[in-house]
Amino acid sequence: MSHSANQTPITFYIVRHGETEWNVIRRIQGHIDIPLNDTGRLQAMNFATRFQNFYFTSCYSSGLMRACDTAKIILNEKIPKIEIYLDRRLRIRLFGNWEGKRLNLSFSLMGFARISYIKLS
Repeated sequence: MSHSANQTPITFYIVRHGETEWNVIRRIQGHIDIPLNDTGRLQAMNFATRFQNFYFTSCYSSGLMRACDTAKIILNEKIPKIEIYLDRRLRIRLFGNWEGKRLNLSFSLMGFARISYIKLS
């Protein structure tokens, strides 16, 4: 019997942070630390409901407030309590001078005439 046959598989769940006001107005956030809005907190609570019967052994977050708060809301009711490990390497990419700018302005400055958005949920 091989060694790997005795191992329990590990499942990873990757959750994007809930909505922020800058998501609503299509402003590039990058590393700028924008908090969740009411909709974002509700989205996280909905995820918490979906994950209520799951057993987690650990949680990792980028350290940005919107990501940490999403994780805290999802894990709030979990017993035993799970520590959230912060890791800067999980942050969204740094957009430099583009951060804080509206998406449509940024794309027009790059020469794109029209951008269409698709909302996935």
